[in-house]
Amino acid sequence: MRNQWLLLLVCGCASTGVERPKAPKSPAKKKITKLRFAPTVIVAHVPKEKGPGERPDPLKGLDATALYERARVAAAAGRWEEALTAWNRILAVYPDALERSFALFGSADALQNLGRCLEALPRLAEFMAGINPQEDPEDYVDALFRKGVCTAEKRDYGAVEEIFRELLEDFVMPTEMTIAAHISLGVSLFMQGQLAAAESQLNAGLSLYRARQASEFLEVQYYLGQAHFYLGESDRSRFRQVDLARTETAEEMADRLDDKCNHLLAAQKHYVQGIYARHRGWATASAHQVGTMYDDLYQHIQGIPMPADLTPIQQELYREELTKKTVILLKKAMRTWSAGLDFATRTGTDNQWVRKTRERLKTIKETYLSDFLRPKQEEEALQAQVLAEKEGRILEGLGLPRVQPGPSGLAWVTHESGKFQMGRNYGPAVERPMRTVEVRGFQISRTEVTVAQYKACVLDGLCSEPDSGYACNWKRKSGDQLPVNCVDWYQAVAFAKWAGGRLPTEAEWEFAARSSGQDALYPWGGEVPHCQRAVVNELGPGCGEGKSAPVCSREDGRTQYRVCDFIGNLSEWVQDPWHGNYQNAPTDGTVWAAGSPVERVVRGGSYKDPGAAITATSRLPLLRRDRLPELGFRVARDLPEVEMEDVPVGEAGAQEATRDTSVTPPSRVTN
Repeated sequence: MRNQWLLLLVCGCASTGVERPKAPKSPAKKKITKLRFAPTVIVAHVPKEKGPGERPDPLKGLDATALYERARVAAAAGRWEEALTAWNRILAVYPDALERSFALFGSADALQNLGRCLEALPRLAEFMAGINPQEDPEDYVDALFRKGVCTAEKRDYGAVEEIFRELLEDFVMPTEMTIAAHISLGVSLFMQGQLAAAESQLNAGLSLYRARQASEFLEVQYYLGQAHFYLGESDRSRFRQVDLARTETAEEMADRLDDKCNHLLAAQKHYVQGIYARHRGWATASAHQVGTMYDDLYQHIQGIPMPADLTPIQQELYREELTKKTVILLKKAMRTWSAGLDFATRTGTDNQWVRKTRERLKTIKETYLSDFLRPKQEEEALQAQVLAEKEGRILEGLGLPRVQPGPSGLAWVTHESGKFQMGRNYGPAVERPMRTVEVRGFQISRTEVTVAQYKACVLDGLCSEPDSGYACNWKRKSGDQLPVNCVDWYQAVAFAKWAGGRLPTEAEWEFAARSSGQDALYPWGGEVPHCQRAVVNELGPGCGEGKSAPVCSREDGRTQYRVCDFIGNLSEWVQDPWHGNYQNAPTDGTVWAAGSPVERVVRGGSYKDPGAAITATSRLPLLRRDRLPELGFRVARDLPEVEMEDVPVGEAGAQEATRDTSVTPPSRVTN
C-alpha cells in the first residue's frame, strides 16, 4: 500500500449570532441561531508497508549520543555518505543537543571529503562562531584551515590569503599544517598575480619540509607537488612573456631565445620535482606543462619573422636551421607527454591533465611530427628492402641460409604452448579487456640483452652503437653485465635478427612474465614488487642508486622458469605496434598488426618506476626511435625443430634430457 497523505474534509459547526429583522410583536419565541459550515482539514499519515527488498531506517529511534557514535565510526572508516547522514540527523532532530557542535564540524568534514566543499562553508562558519579561539585553539585552527581550502574553490583568493595569513601569524601549528599553510598562501598569491610573494611562500613551505623530513614523518605529498607545480607555473609565465615576434636583428633574436629557453629550463626543473613528489594529480599536471612548454616554443619559433638584417639567402638558411631544431623540441614534448601518460596508466589516473595530454600528443603525431618523420621513414624502409633483397641473393648464391645467427651467448628458456588470460578487467583502460589468448611454443632469453652481448653484434658490424649519454650503460666501466639501454626499437630488432631470433610479441612477453600464463600479476606470485625482488624506484637497504643493475641481480624476482627482470630494471621493447586497449586484439599470440604507425609497445617497467605501479600487465607506447636510459629489450625465437637423432636415448640420455628441467614448473634452458 503506497504511502499517501489523505485530506479528510470534515464539516465542523461554527455558530454566529445574527440578529433577525424586527417584526411586529408577537408571542415570545425561542431565538434561532443561523448555522454556517466551516471545513476543517485533518492530515492523516498512513504508514507504508515494507516491501520485500526494503530496509528499515538504521538511524530510527537513535538518540544524539548513539547517532554521534555511528557518525564517528563511519567517518573513521571513510564511509563519508553514511557519516554525513548521521551528522545531519543530529542537526535536524536534536538541534539543542550537546553533540550539535560535533555534528557541525563532522558534517563539514564529510562534505569536504565528498567534494562538496562549498556546502561545508556555512557549517564551518557556525561551528567557529560557537568556540573561543583562545580556549579551543586546535579546533579553531582546524576549522579555519578547512575554511581556507573550501574558500579557494570559490576562487576568492583575497579571502584565502587573509585566512592563511591569520593561521601563520597568529597560531603555532603542527609541521604538516604549517607547510600546507605556506603553500596554500603561495598559491593564493600566485592567483592574484603576485609572483615574487608567491614564490617566497612556496619556497618557505618546501624549506620547512626539507628541514623536518629527517626527524618527522610528514605526509604532505599533495602540497609538495602543488608547490613545485606553481613554482614551475611562475617560471612558465616569464617564459610566455618573452616575445620573439618583436625581434629585429639576428643578435636580438638569439638573446631572446636564450631568455626563453632559460625560463623553460627553470620551469622544467620545478615540474620534474613536482612529478617526483608522487602525487598523481600534480604529477600528471606537471608532465603536461613541461610538454606544453616545448610545444609552445616550437610554435613560437615557427611563427617568428626572420631578422631584417639578414639577406634573403641568409634568412632561408636561418629558417632551415631553426626547422631542424624545432623537431627536437617536438620530440622532447612527445617524450615528456608519453612519460606522463605512462605514469597515469600505471597509477590508474584519469583527470583533466591526462585528457589534455592525450589530445595534444595525438595532434602533434597527426600533424606536425608526421611531416618530419614520414619522408625519413619511407626512405629507411626502401633502403632496408633493397639491402635485404641484395643480401638474400648473395647468400642464396653461396648456398647459405638467409638468417645466420651470431654468437650471442644468450640463454634460452622454453615455454610450451598454452592458453592464458591476458590483461585484466580492472585498472588502467589500456590493459582491458581481459581475454583468452593461446600462445604457440617459443623460447625467450633468460635475461635482458647485456652490454657484452650487444658489443659482439656491434663488432660484427650488424648493430649500431647505443647512445652513451647520461645514465646510458654503453660506456660505463665494468658494465658488461648491465642490460644494454638507450637503444631504439630498430636497434633491438637488428640485434634480435643477428642473434637468430626476434623481439617477443606482446602476448609472448606477458605469457612468459606470468610463468607460462598463471593468474598472478607478478612473475613470483601476488606480492607487490619491492627492491628485494626487482630493481625499482624504492627507498631502503639494497634498493640501488636510481639506475639499472646487472641482469639477474634479484633472484627472488625470477619467474618459476627462472627468467629474470620482467619487472623493473629496464622496460622492454616488444614487436607489436601500439593500440590503446585490447578491443579486437588477436587471440593466437601473434603480432597485432596495424595500430600506431610510429609507436611500439613497451612492457615491464623500469628502475625509475615505483614497484606498486608495475605489474606483468603494464604497458605503454614509445616512439620507435626513442633511446631512453630506462629502456632495453630481450629476445625470443620460435621453438627449434628437433630431429629424432637429436633426442637422447637410454639411461645416460635420460639424465641428459632432464638436466635442464629440474626447476618447477619444468623448463628447458639452452645456449
